[in-house]
Amino acid sequence: MTLLRHIASSHLSITCICGHTGLVAVSDLITKHGADLHIDTVELNAVCKRCKTKGTFERFQIIFVGQSHLAMKGSDTNKENDQLERSLEQN
Repeated sequence: MTLLRHIASSHLSITCICGHTGLVAVSDLITKHGADLHIDTVELNAVCKRCKTKGTFERFQIIFVGQSHLAMKGSDTNKENDQLERSLEQN
């Protein structure tokens, strides 16, 4: 189970069965409920603002926010690999 403190810089995107979608900052949940709360507990106790249904959601996602420069490092390509691929294509 994931603790809120492990995803503190993220948001939760919650889509209810009625179609309503909410975006909640995990940092706000930590401030209100503490960092040692399990994400499963959040999912079971969340209430839709539109239909007031509790714990019955179509989708519950963790959305990573910020520091995209770190994520982009993994997409950097090596120029040597590009040159090798071009030479293989020519042969």
